[in-house]
Amino acid sequence: MIDHGDLVLAMGGLNPKNWRVTSGGAGQHDLPDLTRRARQHGVQFIVVSPSADDAPDWLDAEHIAPRPKTDKAILLALCHEAIRQGRAGRRFLNRYTEGFEPFAAYLDGRTDGVTKTLDWAAAIADVPLADLARLADRVLTARRVLVTATWSLQRARHGEMPFWAAIALAAVLGQIGLEGFGFGFGYGSMNAVGAAARPGFIPASPSLPNPSSSAIPVARVIDMLEQPGAIIPFAGRMVTLPHARLVYWAGGNPFHHVQDLNRAARAWSKPETVIVHEPWWTATARRADIVLPATSFAERNDIGGNSRDPFVFAMPKLIEPLAQARDDWLIFAELADRLGAGDRFTEGLDETGWLRRLWASTERRAAAEGLDAPTFDEFWARGHWAVPPPRTSQILLERFRADPENQPLATPSGRIELFSRTIASLDLADCPGHPAWLPPEEWLGAARADELHLVTRQPANRLHSQLHQTPAGGSGDREPVALNPADAKNRGIETGDTVLLENPRGSCLARAVLDPGLRRGVALMATGAWWQPDPTDPTLDCGGNPNTLTRDQPTSTLTQACAALSTLVTVRNSKEQSIRGK
Repeated sequence: MIDHGDLVLAMGGLNPKNWRVTSGGAGQHDLPDLTRRARQHGVQFIVVSPSADDAPDWLDAEHIAPRPKTDKAILLALCHEAIRQGRAGRRFLNRYTEGFEPFAAYLDGRTDGVTKTLDWAAAIADVPLADLARLADRVLTARRVLVTATWSLQRARHGEMPFWAAIALAAVLGQIGLEGFGFGFGYGSMNAVGAAARPGFIPASPSLPNPSSSAIPVARVIDMLEQPGAIIPFAGRMVTLPHARLVYWAGGNPFHHVQDLNRAARAWSKPETVIVHEPWWTATARRADIVLPATSFAERNDIGGNSRDPFVFAMPKLIEPLAQARDDWLIFAELADRLGAGDRFTEGLDETGWLRRLWASTERRAAAEGLDAPTFDEFWARGHWAVPPPRTSQILLERFRADPENQPLATPSGRIELFSRTIASLDLADCPGHPAWLPPEEWLGAARADELHLVTRQPANRLHSQLHQTPAGGSGDREPVALNPADAKNRGIETGDTVLLENPRGSCLARAVLDPGLRRGVALMATGAWWQPDPTDPTLDCGGNPNTLTRDQPTSTLTQACAALSTLVTVRNSKEQSIRGK
């Protein structure tokens, strides 16, 4: 982008707080410097997000603030406008895509009677038509455009559609497979996205076969507990939800990440036994029958890193395990021994032996690529290994663009599918065979006058719910909720007031923060607060976890993923006596 760039269209934003985080650890943080350099070299940025702070100041980005979850309507209108103006890359579409004609028929209204014009999108997104006309002019006249979207856009009803629509726009522009341009996801979501790094050097235990041949979408766990034996569609097939008499949960905090926590709490009582590995007394641990105290990263030896980051880290323990804590491997080893399978599980290796075996796979990978990796002892003493960068630029779909016949994609047609016969054949009402605008059940276009759209995001001071129990990861007495000053004034709310967010699923308390850069009609909260139900009213969360309010529904019956960002709430000052009689 720095060398060849013109314009970056960032759906959902490019929030710099997310660039601090890389799962597995970050060796370097390049995005702040790279985006500054791109801007200095003349790359322009347009950010589409309800919140103005979803882009750093140094980008000098144009900001368009639509209703939440209307990104796909804007993208579809841009596709239609490109075709209408004769700016669609027909040669690219003919050679590299499948199903352009059915998609175009949808865009011009031949299939549903609705033409996907800029006026149409402006009405749905509730933004001035002039803003979308200017956006279209900049996107369609730019020499090269990168269309990017944050991962959060998929976490809503019909969450497949904004990603599919972003790919469709990049295909219509004809720039997929060119250096630095086309489309890409997650640049506003995590530090390591877009980094120049060799994949495959983070050692990991091999996957094992699933002896039951049974798996369900993770977002349907509560459905599983409530409706054992129910049959649901998933990824083009039917899946039976098992009868889970025992839940064994290691490495997660479901009472952070599942939706509709009050429903989850009721379902959580159905299994006969719940076993949890946990270093901390989380809401999940408090609802377990057996809690096995697991070590934190400071009490175990490990190897860290991320396939998008150029560093692999040695992680020697800093202290001995406290009290009766065990690392997860040792817990499973001791359980295996009690079950008569100890030797099969450990394979005769202890913790250090397993780390050496895992590192040996990295050494073999390095030798195969002509790299000189350190021995395990050298790596452990040094504390890290900087994996040499790839010799050539990594360009998304470059080989496909150069030779689509001999380098086909892993799609049924081998090409980019703007219309999927496979998906269309499933005849799903909530996921048609092409990118489409489908209004969610909860959004501002169907809201009452007193309702706000709740948008949730990653916090600036923790990752998900990790470290919420610490002074640095907590938020004081209450979790903050950002409101537009006009919305706050209409509700008699001032900065610092304790407010109640409420809908039919539950309610939670938060601390009001006024943000003039936030679109009217939106309430913005961070995820990750530990759920703390009021003992006298369990539907009221005093901890400020927005998943008390989110609706547990799938993105669609195709993917069955979570849709937390399609949520309406009311917000009131908690000083009102009408609230809960308090």
